[in-house]
Amino acid sequence: ITMQKLGSLIGRQAHVTPLEVRQTFETLMDEFTVEYALVNAADVEKDVAVTEADARMLYEDDPAAFTIPAQREVSYVAFPVAEFLDNQTEISEEEILDYYELHIEEYTTQETGTNGQPREVVAELDEVKDGIVQALRRAAALDKADAAATDLAFKAIPDRDGTVPDFAAEAEKAGRKAEKLAPFARFAVPLPDAGAAFAAAAFELEPDAFDRVSAPLAGQDHVYVIYLEREIEPRVPAFDEAKEQVLAAARRKAVAEALAAKGAAVKEAAAAGLAAGRSFPEAVAAAGVQAAATEPFTGLSGSSSSNEVVQALVQAVVGFNQGEVADPVPFADGILVPYLKSRQAAAPATFDAYQGEIASVVRNRRAQGLFREWQDGLLAPDRFTDLQRTTAADAEPEEDVEGLTDEQKEAAAAAQEAM
Repeated sequence: ITMQKLGSLIGRQAHVTPLEVRQTFETLMDEFTVEYALVNAADVEKDVAVTEADARMLYEDDPAAFTIPAQREVSYVAFPVAEFLDNQTEISEEEILDYYELHIEEYTTQETGTNGQPREVVAELDEVKDGIVQALRRAAALDKADAAATDLAFKAIPDRDGTVPDFAAEAEKAGRKAEKLAPFARFAVPLPDAGAAFAAAAFELEPDAFDRVSAPLAGQDHVYVIYLEREIEPRVPAFDEAKEQVLAAARRKAVAEALAAKGAAVKEAAAAGLAAGRSFPEAVAAAGVQAAATEPFTGLSGSSSSNEVVQALVQAVVGFNQGEVADPVPFADGILVPYLKSRQAAAPATFDAYQGEIASVVRNRRAQGLFREWQDGLLAPDRFTDLQRTTAADAEPEEDVEGLTDEQKEAAAAAQEAM
C-alpha cells in the first residue's frame, strides 16, 4: 500500500500537453492507405557470393561468437511401452467411469443450437468407452515400463560397499542394450520421442557415482534411463573445425547486407520516380520489384489486424505524411518499402470522445516511467557506502617489531592488551 501511495504521489508530476494528446489521437485514428514493395531474401541471394576469406575475417573479428556450448555425452536404455501392453487386461466399469469423469472436458464439444446460440455437447460414455479402455491399458503398460526402468536405475548406482556397477552390463542383465549418443547441447533434441526433456534431464546429472543415472523419463512411446558418460565444457573451436558454421554465418550476414542495400535502392528509386510524376508501382518497377496495396487502416485497427503486412506497415507509416516513402521495415525473410499514398485525418468530432482516455493512458504510462526512474535512483550504487570494505587509510599499520629486544616486545604486547 505504501508503494502504491508513493507511486501515486510521484505520478502526479506526470503532465501531458494538449499537443501530445492531439498527436496520439492522429496516430491512432487517422486513416492510412499504403502501397508497398516487398523485397524477399531470395531476390538478392543469387547475387551473393561468400568466400573462405570472408568467413575467416568474420571468425577472426569475434571467435567467441562461434563457441561450442557445454555438451553432455550419455548412454541410455529405452523401454518400449508397447512391450508391456496387454490388450487382454480387464478394466472394471468403475475404472472406466472414473476416467470418463476425470477427463470429461476431452469429451465435450461446442456446437450451435437450434436457437443459434452455442451450447456444450458431452459424448455419451458408451460412445467413448473403447477409447477409455485403450487409454487405461496403455497407462498400465506405462507404469510397468516405468517400474522396469526404475529397477535398472537402482541397480546402476553403487551398492553399500561402494562398488560402482557398469551401466551397459546392468542393462544387458535386464535384457536391454545401452545405446550411446553423440554429444549434444542443452537445448538439443537428441531423441525426438523424448523431446526437450531428454536433454534437460541429461544436464541435471553429475559426474559422480550416485548422480550420473537419471530417474525414469517417459517419452511418447518409450521410458528412458539416462547414464552420464562425460561432461564437455564450452570451447572456442579453431576456424577449420567451425568452417561450415562460419561460412553459413558469413552468408547470412552478406544476404542481410544485400537486402538492406536493395531496400535502400528501392526507396531511392521510388522517391525519384514520384518526384518525376510517376506512380509508386511505376517507380519501383524500375528497381525490378512489384508494388502491392493494402486496404485502408487506422493506427488502432492496423495494430490489431490479422494481416501481417498491415501489422508491419502500421508501425512504419504512422510517423510519415501523405506522399512520403517510409524507411524499409523487416518482414518475414525480406523487407517492405512503404509509400503512404493517402493519410486522411480523423473526423474532428471524434476527438472529444477519445481525448480524456488518451490523456489518461499517456499520463499513466509516463507516471510509471517516473516511478521506475525514482526507484532506480534510490538504488543507484553511488548512493551506498560499503561499510565492510576497509581502505588502506582506515587500516591500522602494523608495528615493526623487528630489532626489538624480548623485554621491548613484551612491553609492547602488554600495552596492546591494555588498549
